[in-house]
Amino acid sequence: MKRLVFFIILVVLIFNIIVPVDAAKEPGLTVKVNSKVVSFPDAKPCTENGRTFVPVRFVVTAMSATVDWIGSTSTVVIKKGSIEIQFKLGESKATVNGKEIILDVKTFGRNGRSYVPLRFISETLGATVDWFGDSRTVVINNTDKGIVSLYDRLLQSGEYVLLNPDNKKDLTIKPKDNNFKIIVSKMEPDEVDGVKIAYGDISIRIFDYGKYTRSKLKSLLSICYPKQYYEAYHYFMQTLREELWEHINGYSQYPGINDIYLDNKWFFTIKYTNDGYAIISIGMYGAKKEQSKFRYKLNPGKNPYIQEEIDKYNLDDE
Repeated sequence: MKRLVFFIILVVLIFNIIVPVDAAKEPGLTVKVNSKVVSFPDAKPCTENGRTFVPVRFVVTAMSATVDWIGSTSTVVIKKGSIEIQFKLGESKATVNGKEIILDVKTFGRNGRSYVPLRFISETLGATVDWFGDSRTVVINNTDKGIVSLYDRLLQSGEYVLLNPDNKKDLTIKPKDNNFKIIVSKMEPDEVDGVKIAYGDISIRIFDYGKYTRSKLKSLLSICYPKQYYEAYHYFMQTLREELWEHINGYSQYPGINDIYLDNKWFFTIKYTNDGYAIISIGMYGAKKEQSKFRYKLNPGKNPYIQEEIDKYNLDDE
């Protein structure tokens, strides 16, 4: 019996030693507000139940909001302009201008700080929130002076760098083995009959369809369309397999799809060109709210070149 008790105590001690060491190895989170890194001097951001939590005061102050603490009821009050958010620690609900909002996680207190789900607070205060998993960076941008372009938000992440320092319009994911497989370009408005028309925000050119590139594309689409990036990726794969064809004015030129509205953002367009690469155009954030239908037709045959790509990268196994 003594040996059994000793063994149990030993296991508990080992577990208590190992777990904190492993947790300490988890890399920290970086939070940027309007391209500036937020300092967390005494309490750090963390992930709980798949959600990013932050000490509320540091982030909302960086967003030009105020924070008050009501100790008698353990309530946090955040104000910015006409927006007021209130929540009690330990609850999975909040009020926004008096209207109750149900959260999918609970707020909590730790090390004398109030922790809140970052996306809820930031988006309620009218900001865009982007998560970059590879660099574990959260990029927040106030929208008081207008929407910050996807291009600029990608550049803030540190995961995307200028393809050429002398060219401020093309980005690439930090290269693996010095191969530039995905290029993100800023789209400028076209002038038609003296009127500037913005056809998109960014275009994405894909020069390789291996698993590494496809995983990076998924991450990129999750920034553009947080709620529907799987759907966007599905459309992309369909286009590569030549299952969808662009059909405009009764004439199809290249395989692709045209003007799909995802996450209430502007259009998502894919074209596969004869130059051997795909182009995805991503529309302006919030530029249009209506859901627009698109027309397509199935192509009965497959271009031999595209079939070679399908076989080369095992795209049918996706």
